[in-house]
Amino acid sequence: MIIASLLLVCLLHYLTPRQEHFYHELFRRLYYFPIFLGGFWYGLWGGLWVSLLVSLVYLPQVFLSWGPERTVFYSRLLEVFLFILAGPLVGFLSDRERRQRLRN
Repeated sequence: MIIASLLLVCLLHYLTPRQEHFYHELFRRLYYFPIFLGGFWYGLWGGLWVSLLVSLVYLPQVFLSWGPERTVFYSRLLEVFLFILAGPLVGFLSDRERRQRLRN
């Protein structure tokens, strides 16, 4: 499910013409779905690995769409940083919740 959702978002993102800014913004946010799934299902390390995979898949889009506006480029790089933070954070919280449930 994680790989399928990542492939779907990638296809949508990479096949959408560059001038369709609204859809690119929407698809960029959809990358969080597989990241969150990886963290929920596989914990800290699953969240980290999925977020790194998503970042690697998304980075070419960042560099392909490098335009004259540096703020847009930096915003997209910041999004990659947030991908890498979100996966382990969700995974850590998921692991913690699992341990808490086992204690009770």
